Amino acid sequence: MKLRRQHADLVPVGAGVPAVEGNQVLVDMNGFLAKPDGTAGEALPAVAGGEDVQVPLEAGKFMPGLVEGLVGACDGETREIIVTFPPRSSVPQLAGKEAIFKVHCKKVQRRELPDVPSDEFADKVKNGMTFAELDAKLREGVQQDAEEKLKGNTHRALQKALVEALPAEFEVPETLVEDVTKERFAAMLSDMREQGSTDEKLKELITQENYERYKKISRPMVTNSIKGDLALKAVSQQQGLSVPEDQVDDEVMTLQAQALQRGEKFKESDVRPKVRASLEKSMVLNWLESQATVTVVEPKEFDPAEVLGATPEELAQTLRADEVAAKALAAEAPAAAAVGEETAALVEPEAEVAVPEPKAEVVAEAEAAAGEEPSGAAPNGYEWGQTF
Repeated sequence: MKLRRQHADLVPVGAGVPAVEGNQVLVDMNGFLAKPDGTAGEALPAVAGGEDVQVPLEAGKFMPGLVEGLVGACDGETREIIVTFPPRSSVPQLAGKEAIFKVHCKKVQRRELPDVPSDEFADKVKNGMTFAELDAKLREGVQQDAEEKLKGNTHRALQKALVEALPAEFEVPETLVEDVTKERFAAMLSDMREQGSTDEKLKELITQENYERYKKISRPMVTNSIKGDLALKAVSQQQGLSVPEDQVDDEVMTLQAQALQRGEKFKESDVRPKVRASLEKSMVLNWLESQATVTVVEPKEFDPAEVLGATPEELAQTLRADEVAAKALAAEAPAAAAVGEETAALVEPEAEVAVPEPKAEVVAEAEAAAGEEPSGAAPNGYEWGQTF
């Protein structure tokens, strides 16, 4: 259906017939930055407008507001439409900005889907192609997608099996859990920003309380992920598996080109280690797949408890209990402090209490434990309670 829509014929709906969702409108459009008083200001770059622009009236196809503003327009009508560019825009200097577009509707069109199967439709997709050739090509693509999906599921199952094979006493260092949790928390905030959340909204979310709640919920996932990565690293070292440097270089160059095309910053020193880790992980999983006996089974119903370590209801109950306990502890603190002051007043000033020197082993263990305490810092440079 998607391919048929892409190669559909555009037929004018006729004068006086308003555009509806699903139509496509041919327009001339000129954009201007919106002034604080709501009037049109500086003209936008030509890339943000132009003549004979085809606008499909489908949600998500253009900047928010444009499609909605063209619904109901007729041939020859001119409208002023207020839009907001998404946070992640192809024109970085316009990201998140409000603008006014003066749009002249030249023609409202509807799509007529081509008949299938037919060689005429195949020829539209690629000149000279027959429908039999197109059908074979599509089946090949479907098969490739299915194989990639199966490989992804197989790799996840192999990593899960590795984690389950680890000794029960195997523990993940708390500092590593903290680091990975911070990375995931920061990535979640970044995704929310790309999906349209404002800095003001994100600022409200960046609190120590919200981070601790996220940490508690995500802990089983984070712990299993770290265990899986450590196990895969051990297999890599045991088997002498390593990724060729030129393969890392090629992937880094590809990512750099994509970032530059999107107008984004690119720091190779940050990206290269992640690329290497990702390629090494795929290599080890491919090796394990070649050594393992894999049985394909029917997919089972998704169980949140398998990922979260508990049902959503149990997690919610635990979080509520923790919050109640924290509030009770906070309420008891002033009373405990008062008791401490009264007790201190009863102690004679001259009295000395001899404290025995702790053994060296105890000191060493205490220092090691202290080194594993979470830092409490905001994730990846984000500052608690501030816009980033």
